[in-house]
Amino acid sequence: MGWPRLVSAKPSRFQPHNLIRREMRFFLHPIKSGFWDVWAAQDLIDGLLNGAEPISFVLHDWCSLAEASDRLQMTFPEIIDDIRSGRIARVGKYLQRSGFASILINLGHFEQEGGAISIETFAFSLGLRPSELIAFVRRNDLSSQQLRGKRGNAQVRMSAADRQAFHDRFVSFRALGIAAGLGWQALQAWLDASEIGPVGRSARIYSRTEVSHLLP
Repeated sequence: MGWPRLVSAKPSRFQPHNLIRREMRFFLHPIKSGFWDVWAAQDLIDGLLNGAEPISFVLHDWCSLAEASDRLQMTFPEIIDDIRSGRIARVGKYLQRSGFASILINLGHFEQEGGAISIETFAFSLGLRPSELIAFVRRNDLSSQQLRGKRGNAQVRMSAADRQAFHDRFVSFRALGIAAGLGWQALQAWLDASEIGPVGRSARIYSRTEVSHLLP
């Protein structure tokens, strides 16, 4: 006997909050009255968690989708879109939960002046090593701010405008996979077959123009 394809549209591990339950219709159309396709729900969850930071204990500014919606005054579809586009910089996978309850968002940078975040945080949100993104930004003369930390060390930060300028021109391998709904192996096979490679001497950053037909 195969696994059941249906899950009740009532709150569950796939829909831990009434807000999510109400707005699931924007992403998952019920197969029959009162039920969702459990595999479609899991596909959505897996896509949002591609490259997410593993979180064992919820600390500091990590919060659930429902909590993020309350704090940011955003709808569930808007949050999903911001995760997919990279505008929400840090996504975590809560290892002690499953389904939508396992998706965590770090909102620490939202409260910083001008929306500026460290280049390391931005790199993690893109699924990149900080050293790779720092080198890419410098090599391609992209906008960023050099600041002096409290201990006198140099810090590189990117404002909301800096990050949007990056998104307008480039996309990381992780962000491309999420947007296209492809696993890492399938995405790499497609890029190889299309003879599309990383740009700017990077390892995992692509020209948005070259992969535009994979993006929403």
